[in-house]
Amino acid sequence: MLDGDVNILDATMKLLTILLILSINICLAQEIQVDSCGLNNSAELNKFEIQYFKQELSKQLKRNNFDLIDKKIGFAYGNFGKKIITKQEYFDSWGRSYFNNNSHVVNQLISRPLKSSDGR
Repeated sequence: MLDGDVNILDATMKLLTILLILSINICLAQEIQVDSCGLNNSAELNKFEIQYFKQELSKQLKRNNFDLIDKKIGFAYGNFGKKIITKQEYFDSWGRSYFNNNSHVVNQLISRPLKSSDGR
């Protein structure tokens, strides 16, 4: 190979490395758009809220196998969750500001068993 060929090959490898790193960072940066969370009081989570809670709950519980898609979610706060709040209140009061400041509010997932077909 000639010296010029080596320089072109070296430059091409550097460019490919940079593109690979950028594509990985772009994929990771798409995870959570916290400003798209808590825009309504629907009990069903939108895709951004699902991503938010997957991240928040996985950090605390050290597992990533949550399936929050098509689940109805309720929000409570205070000692023993005595006060029921809306999804909008959660994100307005804690979710957005804690996330933007890289802090964490304590979230706890409590699963309610589904009723059987006979209503029990």
